[in-house]
Amino acid sequence: MKSKTLLAKFVAVILLLPISGYAQFGNILNQLKNAAEKAQQAAKQTQSDGDQKVPVKPQASPPAANTAAQVAGQVAGVNTVKAFRDIWCKSIDSSVSGPIDFKGIKTGDLCQVPDELISAIENKLKRSKQPYEWMTQPKVLKEGGTLAVQNVVAGDKGFFAIALIIDPFKEKVYLGSFTGLICAADATNSLNQNNPFRKALEGKYGSPASAYTEYDQLKAQIDELENQNSNARKQAITVKEAKNARDVDNMLPTLKGMLKAANKEAILSLTWDYEKGNTQRPIGSATIVQARWSQIRDVGGCPVSINDREDYGFMLGVGGTKKISSLEDAIIAQNQANAREMVQKAPAPKF
Repeated sequence: MKSKTLLAKFVAVILLLPISGYAQFGNILNQLKNAAEKAQQAAKQTQSDGDQKVPVKPQASPPAANTAAQVAGQVAGVNTVKAFRDIWCKSIDSSVSGPIDFKGIKTGDLCQVPDELISAIENKLKRSKQPYEWMTQPKVLKEGGTLAVQNVVAGDKGFFAIALIIDPFKEKVYLGSFTGLICAADATNSLNQNNPFRKALEGKYGSPASAYTEYDQLKAQIDELENQNSNARKQAITVKEAKNARDVDNMLPTLKGMLKAANKEAILSLTWDYEKGNTQRPIGSATIVQARWSQIRDVGGCPVSINDREDYGFMLGVGGTKKISSLEDAIIAQNQANAREMVQKAPAPKF
């Protein structure tokens, strides 16, 4: 099992995967050029976004049909689910449930999710050769922690990732965080203001606390480039290193000119803070971004295509509540206490 730090890092990586992750210094210049060009192209493509007429409220389309292995696992999973519930669901803690609902799924006690998701999680753990015996066999785990499961499909629910928090001391399992797939209902769906999909999101989850635009992304990359190049100039030893730094300096005015033309209305991500006074993102928050087609295909695919690419959809990443985080703290403390007790009870060598 992993420690608490894994959950926060796990959620952060999943939520920000499509819009973050800067390259090393040698590659970032090309990244910036491409980002600037894309920003200009997107500006033209999204000018008429507010005028698009899509009368039907977007619905999340189901992923592609489950694989034969998944179907077989779900059929055989009746006993699996019963065994799981007999061990881990003697009581249900509804006080840790998060407010963000994704097709009926919320963070919190795993006993509150449908049987098909429990079965799908066990199937995925088996296929990826991760620990799964604990789900149906009592007292197998000696310590608790976080277990990450990726690309899980249960009926019409597709998940890029799920983080389970396992407390064997109290025999409880929590859905600590997850990132779900929402397939676009139409190729015009976007996170931009006045778009029908954006309106549907706000109708369900309320107004987002913040939005991240193409302009914000390009500016962040330019700022990062300036900082890296400043350090590179100070540390340059060889002629080649000094020349690289000068080349970047010469390119920066052009990039800043592109920044002025970048689209401030094209939204890359929206974030909701659902716990008052939240300063612990991604804990207590949810973020939605457009997913890459390759990521969607790993989960199961979407029927809508855009720009001659298949699989158009979004990633909704939901972090757990502060209370779930505190439960995780308690699990870590118990692990440490058990480890100290083992050391103290260990026999001493004979002199």
